[in-house]
Amino acid sequence: MPSLTYRMWRSGEDGLLKPLLSTEFKEPYNMPRQRLPTLYWQTGYIDVIRYKTIMKGRSLTGDRPFMIDPLYWVDINTEADWTYAEWLINSNTLPIYQPQIKKAT
Repeated sequence: MPSLTYRMWRSGEDGLLKPLLSTEFKEPYNMPRQRLPTLYWQTGYIDVIRYKTIMKGRSLTGDRPFMIDPLYWVDINTEADWTYAEWLINSNTLPIYQPQIKKAT
């Protein structure tokens, strides 16, 4: 994923905008994205959790999240996103495995 989170802002208590992330970079929002580290975010599309992670670690994510290739998901938040997802499916652009039902002979 491009490092766009380094170019996100939040409102500070004083009402001024502050960078979303604190980093070792002086001004990451002004750096070329190619020089920024790769970022990942929790999508919530699928949850893969080990029992011991929940019970012993008291966590729903642990320290080894399940990674999904961006090729296999579409983030739907708007009607335009839905339209795009429909287009991907209908155009056979999104690689979806569809099992075939064998007819009895």
